[in-house]
Amino acid sequence: LLPFQNEIELGNFSFQCVEQVKFLGVVLSKKLNWKRQIENIITRTEPYLNILRSFTNTKWGADPQTGLLFYRSTIRSVLDYGAIFYGSAAVIHLKKIDRLQNKSLRIILGALQDTPINVLLAEASEPPLHLIRRVLADRFTARTYSQNPQNF
Repeated sequence: LLPFQNEIELGNFSFQCVEQVKFLGVVLSKKLNWKRQIENIITRTEPYLNILRSFTNTKWGADPQTGLLFYRSTIRSVLDYGAIFYGSAAVIHLKKIDRLQNKSLRIILGALQDTPINVLLAEASEPPLHLIRRVLADRFTARTYSQNPQNF
């Protein structure tokens, strides 16, 4: 945060200034633009996409319901974790996560690349990610308020 200092001392402790830090699985960068966190999400979900490709196919493999179950339990859980924080990222970064969801649903449903996104979401009975992020943020706010209303 302070570009002219490499180290901050607080009492007997010394802290190094770094560009980014990972705290509870969420990557916090110096600029707080969430780009690194979103890149981390995409990297973490690649193996799951490969597994999804291996057991879903239009001619053979698991049915779409099994693929959706796998998607929700692996990929969506990674997307949802920390969404209340990175939900404030720039639209260009959030679009990367939306593309990841669309790619997953195309694999599961065996849909073509030019299938409209609203059709994909309807066929999979999945809400758009911007609504999911909103619901998660609202739940967090409601839970925080109910636990300690005098802080609001």
